Amino acid sequence: MEKIREICRELEFPVELLPNPIFEASVALVETGRVEEARKIIAYYVKVLRKIEERMRIYEEECYEMPMGATGFVLYPPVPPAPPGD
Repeated sequence: MEKIREICRELEFPVELLPNPIFEASVALVETGRVEEARKIIAYYVKVLRKIEERMRIYEEECYEMPMGATGFVLYPPVPPAPPGD
């Protein structure tokens, strides 16, 4: 279990968010000494989630024509309002 936490820490991903099938498979691999395979499975899952998140961000920006910072994801600072009179 500690090895799984360490892998998740390296990937900056909370272990609590791993789905049970991924978590259980990773634990089984670590118990049999196949830590590198467990790392690859978790890394692949995190990579896929991050790609989905990025595509959703792009889709929502295009769909709603506003930066995602306005809908909860702060990826970059919001554009400040124009000064009065502009």
